[in-house]
Amino acid sequence: MTKEQSNQIKGVALLLMFWHHLFGCGWQVDGSYKTIFQPENTFVFGMSGRICISLFLFCSGYGFYKSYIGKENIAKKYIVVKLIKFLIPYWAILFFTICYLIYTQKFEVKYLFINLFALLNNGDILYVSFSWFIKVYITIILLLPLLKLIEKKFKKNIFIDITFYILIPVVIHLLLYSNLNESTYVNFFSFIFSWFIMFMQNFAFFSVGMLYAKYNIDIKCKKIIHKFNNILVVIASLLCFFIIIRMRYRWIVYVNYQWKYRELLDIIYTPIIATGILFISDNTPNCGKKVIEYIGQHSMDYWLISSIFFLNTSELQFILYLPKYAILILIWKVLIITPMVIICSFVSEKVTKFLLNRLHLIKSKTQSQSQ
Repeated sequence: MTKEQSNQIKGVALLLMFWHHLFGCGWQVDGSYKTIFQPENTFVFGMSGRICISLFLFCSGYGFYKSYIGKENIAKKYIVVKLIKFLIPYWAILFFTICYLIYTQKFEVKYLFINLFALLNNGDILYVSFSWFIKVYITIILLLPLLKLIEKKFKKNIFIDITFYILIPVVIHLLLYSNLNESTYVNFFSFIFSWFIMFMQNFAFFSVGMLYAKYNIDIKCKKIIHKFNNILVVIASLLCFFIIIRMRYRWIVYVNYQWKYRELLDIIYTPIIATGILFISDNTPNCGKKVIEYIGQHSMDYWLISSIFFLNTSELQFILYLPKYAILILIWKVLIITPMVIICSFVSEKVTKFLLNRLHLIKSKTQSQSQ
């Protein structure tokens, strides 16, 4: 899987997330919409769109395995650089959000430290409403050296890998879920304990991507699939996608919408969808993939900026539903957020590059030219 294909998976995941927030969360304040499909199908797609989270984590697991965990020689500054490159874009969006909150007299300075690392998942506390994922991703980055050590020790053993990386985290999450409390701070122990429980489930999704890379599942699948007609492969991939979306919703209903179980099967669904996207990508003209690829490349910016229309800043939500038709609302949302993404990514890239140069974590142009 190339970096471009990884971005395409993230792009699809981002669109699923948008659909989820627009039509599957019940966060619609005063907007109304029409759909060319049955309203039930729009809602089903919206509910199942939350699989976007496991798709993002899957790509992260794959990428970190190829770039760090599975590599022999790696720069000592890798973790620090990754943290800076991850946090600066978030802080850039956080800064612009704070400016808006100050303008609307909603800014609460007492929550500033919590928001710097999204330590609590509470819509009344978080300035950037969807930033809860920040804490999960920071934890993953900090754990990368430990994962690298584990990989060196155990090498390849599929049974140990599945047990350690997937089964144990899932069991821990299920057994301890009743102790999950991400919205309030009680004491330091309960905060760490809740963080651990939430991380376990997300780590299982990350691990699926990591093992996908470790055992070269994508390469093995392509060797098999290349024996079939390309058109049939694309059709089969699309069918799998829609069947999984439907099955995922049925599972949610079956477990009575309980958060403890509702995303459990994403461990199976996610690699299937990701593989299907890879096959479709292989048989799609480049011009048709550039938009999705761009969205995926800046998926974090799109994700965080889109929160300005929901929860603690939902007064702007009416703008999203101006086109009235569901599919047009989705396209409109991407279009109106893109200029803000361009501005925020430009600012964050400049700040990140300046900071890394100042800390001597990357070589400046003058240094590289002299060498």
